Amino acid sequence: MKPTAPRLWAAGIAGAGVACALLVATITLGAVDEAAGLLLLLVLPAAAVVNALDSGRGHFGLWELVFWGAAADVGALVLGGLALNWLGGLTSLHWAMLAAVLPIGAGGVAWWRGYDADVVNPRIARTAWVRAPRGATLWVVAALAAAGALGLSVYSSQNFHPERFAQVWLLPVPFNAGSYAVQARIGVTNEEARRAAFVVSVTIGNQVILAHHTIVLAPGSTWSREVSRAVHQPVHATLALAGSPSHIIGQVYLAVPVP
Repeated sequence: MKPTAPRLWAAGIAGAGVACALLVATITLGAVDEAAGLLLLLVLPAAAVVNALDSGRGHFGLWELVFWGAAADVGALVLGGLALNWLGGLTSLHWAMLAAVLPIGAGGVAWWRGYDADVVNPRIARTAWVRAPRGATLWVVAALAAAGALGLSVYSSQNFHPERFAQVWLLPVPFNAGSYAVQARIGVTNEEARRAAFVVSVTIGNQVILAHHTIVLAPGSTWSREVSRAVHQPVHATLALAGSPSHIIGQVYLAVPVP
């Protein structure tokens, strides 16, 4: 396979994808990082897929390039996001890796299909392409891909499970007293989406006020308790699940005033 212009174009797109992914992963400068990310998500997948479909044969006019480019970007973002969400990797690094893999894969297809002879007349090629069965097949595939992406999006939204957690909090009373407050309110809010048992421990200064106090909360409910302290005494509260009381899942402090 000789390095024709379409094949060199495919290699250039793949190289740009790798370069942008490296910039996103290593550069913290906002403007550079954002520019590389935009190219990686909105430009390079479209260019790579269109190049793989056409491979220098001149089948696409301007509007076909716009259409297939937009379809490629939407499909890559939707299906890629669902895949990353399923794998538990919705981070900027994983997005960069995914967006770099797409130009590489499509570039490989474009290199394999790269046109060895002279490009045919674009007008004749476009007319033949529209009339050929391959054109109808591509439109059917595009429709199925779009329908599949929308279906997966609807399924994902309907089966979305919010993050579950428990919150322990500590507020001075009154609130504007800050670290000078002689009273404080300690609370636990259950956001586990199920009935759960928790263990709360509270220390004021060197004195333990609550030692492994067990509370049971319904979903969305809150337990709280008010305690008193001297201004020079810090307050420390910890939270654990009753099933694993030694594993602290949250802790809060009320510090003493700085002299």
